[in-house]
Amino acid sequence: MQDWKKSGLAALLLIIVLAGGIFASEPEEEASLALPEKAALPEERPAHQAIRGSEQAAASEGLKDPFTLTHETRAERSKSAEGKKPAVPRGGQEARPAALPAPPPVPALKPPSVQEPKLTGIISGASGQLALVEYGGKSLTLAAGEGTEGLTVTAIEARRVLVSTPQGEKWLELP
Repeated sequence: MQDWKKSGLAALLLIIVLAGGIFASEPEEEASLALPEKAALPEERPAHQAIRGSEQAAASEGLKDPFTLTHETRAERSKSAEGKKPAVPRGGQEARPAALPAPPPVPALKPPSVQEPKLTGIISGASGQLALVEYGGKSLTLAAGEGTEGLTVTAIEARRVLVSTPQGEKWLELP
């Protein structure tokens, strides 16, 4: 199976190389752009035209900066920068962070509710019987002697099944 993959990959690479050789061997045509004569350009248009209102916007202190987290104005940003000057430690002592407040107490967790298994059906066939049991939010299909997730089917009868759970053994009957 690996041989045909290698052969196919080799053929694909050969096709790519040949296609590259074909296209690379053709000379490229140079694109020539004819520039318009100076006489064709309108002379009355100024070289630079200012955007209306840009001077007022540049001089305005009320514009908010969209690139900051709080969208501050220039004045607000300079005030907040002045208020955040680092404290200089005295006499070579290191500045220590303030003590953190104690975390709030964690509420006691409730023990998980014990789910009772429920018999939903019994399948009988040539190879034996299977019990359909809902347990732990899942639908399980188990034969006698099989178990999963803390549930073991011990015996299967015509209308009831004996199961073993961590809480003990229990007969489950069809509704």
